[in-house]
Amino acid sequence: MDNKTLLGLILLLPLAGAAVLGLWGRRFSERVVAVIGCGTVALSAVLSFYIFFDRLLPLPEDARVIHEYFFTWINVGAFRADASVLLDPLSGIYILFVTFVGFWIHVFATGYMKGDTGYWRFFAYTNLFMFAMLTLVLADNFLMMFVGWEGVGLCSYLLIGFYYTREYAASAAKKAFVVNRIGDFGFALGVMLLFWKSGSVFYFDDPARGLHGAFNWAMTLGQEPLVFSAVFAGGITTIAVLLFVGATGKSAQIPLFVWLPDAMAGPTPVSALIHAATMVTAGVYMVSRSSAIFIHAPAAMLIVAVIGAGTALFAATIGIAQWDIKKVLAYSTISQLGYMFLACGVGAFAGGIFHVFTHAFFKALLFLGAGSIIVALHHEQDMRRMGGLKRYMPVTFWTMTAGWLAISGVPFLSGFFSKDGILFAAFTTSLFPDHWKLILYSVGAITALITAVYMTRLMVLTFFGPERFREADHDSADSPGGAHQPAPTGAHEPVEPRESPRSMTVPLVVLALGAVLAGYINVPERLFGGKIPSYLDHLLEPSIAAENSRILTDHFASRAVVEEAGSVGTEVMLTIVSSVIAILGIVLAWIWFTRQPTWQPPKLLEEKYKVDEIYDAAVVNPIWRLSTSVLWKVIDTRIIDGLVNGTGRFTAWIGRVIRNIQSGFAREYVAVVVLGAVVIIGYFISRL
Repeated sequence: MDNKTLLGLILLLPLAGAAVLGLWGRRFSERVVAVIGCGTVALSAVLSFYIFFDRLLPLPEDARVIHEYFFTWINVGAFRADASVLLDPLSGIYILFVTFVGFWIHVFATGYMKGDTGYWRFFAYTNLFMFAMLTLVLADNFLMMFVGWEGVGLCSYLLIGFYYTREYAASAAKKAFVVNRIGDFGFALGVMLLFWKSGSVFYFDDPARGLHGAFNWAMTLGQEPLVFSAVFAGGITTIAVLLFVGATGKSAQIPLFVWLPDAMAGPTPVSALIHAATMVTAGVYMVSRSSAIFIHAPAAMLIVAVIGAGTALFAATIGIAQWDIKKVLAYSTISQLGYMFLACGVGAFAGGIFHVFTHAFFKALLFLGAGSIIVALHHEQDMRRMGGLKRYMPVTFWTMTAGWLAISGVPFLSGFFSKDGILFAAFTTSLFPDHWKLILYSVGAITALITAVYMTRLMVLTFFGPERFREADHDSADSPGGAHQPAPTGAHEPVEPRESPRSMTVPLVVLALGAVLAGYINVPERLFGGKIPSYLDHLLEPSIAAENSRILTDHFASRAVVEEAGSVGTEVMLTIVSSVIAILGIVLAWIWFTRQPTWQPPKLLEEKYKVDEIYDAAVVNPIWRLSTSVLWKVIDTRIIDGLVNGTGRFTAWIGRVIRNIQSGFAREYVAVVVLGAVVIIGYFISRL
């Protein structure tokens, strides 16, 4: 089977599953739906692993690119966009974890969604989600990427609003859709400006098709100055910032992060799919893919780093005060995405991708573990109604423990390696002045401490302490309830929890192994004396401009610059500091929350800094009032409707006037003829 067929099948198998289930799924049994929904993703995953390891990796390191053309999509004047795909190490890594983690989320969903009336619809949507994400990742031009970009946005709307008859779910879906459209507008403007400047929307040159690439054009440019005015100059910095606006929407960064916590309204497997394997990682992918643009725009890089670091800290402080188990993990995702953008902002694009990779395992694990708990407690999400679950759900507990320790940065688990690499890059980057390096590193380190604290709080409240789920009539969290079949607020009954079925626990075990071992594909070489290579860094070198740029010398934090700036001693010191931070956070949180499990956090944090209320007051309500008082009641009702209705009334009045002439009496018609004749004769007499 040739590469073109393989890549086509990787894309189209999930789409075929979505089509079959969408058209005929209602007629199928749950078992048939599960086989189709999981089977198409499994086949896509198998083919992804095959083409990556059998076709891509055997190629020479500097030639690991597979380009496949399907057909020309648009060809108008100087503008051309093809339906064509690009497989290189960057897109290859993505399709591996997207399909692998996505498959296990699908398997988990077969148990979680069992008995749901929308079972077939759920798998139709998730299959479509997989197709859209794979299209985004494998595209070889920005327009095709935009198709996948909008596709994941559509699917998130469908899945967040899966229970569309419930007001909170419908509202959350609309919120996600609208907020993402704001980001997408910036992304579209960036692509347009890029085409205007470079004359192409393709990534790279392709002589076989007579194409030149936007990234090749970018690499011919000099680096713009690190000044704020460059953002509005209309050059490559403007392009980079506009592209990043799109990333802040998809990947939920300040100021467009507000949709992601509300996305918990969808079923829990949807949360895992969105947060771990698909949509929210799209922004990191796009920025890393566009590294050739960003490395020439240091002002844009600083914006990316500052927004990433700020979002990481901001979301972490909110996560420590939430009672809804899924909301804690949602803010954790926003925070971890901030880490990824911090890495990209300081030039460690490979480090950002590494954290995407490890995060996919431990975050999917944590969300699915939360789903297992929610099912066991009859769809309770309030951690104040949990506690003592360790002895009832041992598999869920031990697997979630792996995810907890990994995301906290405990040494030698996956999150430790990826997070430590980001902090090291922030500390040693030479892209920014020293005070910026210190600020970015400090924010990242503080966030790591808070991460360990809120994740320990989640585990203590859930698995340890008294069994609070036996208490009836306890007020629930501020969320409207569980996503699957939520218990009515204030109407809780005692439950008897038990471990989830194998369809749900087996994915937890597999993902737990990933949470423990995934970090070893990119351990720091110098930290272990070069005995264990930083495999992912080397693999991604040809795909990321930051790693092989020859024009940036001492102005950019490529790996070579970082290695010069940071000695082995510095790296060892920072690694020890990271380890101490993680362990300290866990110990302090353990002591505090085992003694006071239901400690009331500061109201401001619990209310999420009132960001939603601020947005409502500053944006939503003014637009609502403008739309109601001006656009509707004046523009629409009085002007547009007035013009249309006025035209109709005027026509009716003319009709009534003319209707009086049509009386049906012959004498009146004769009189009109005579009158007309008199007028005509009079006219000619007057001309004499």
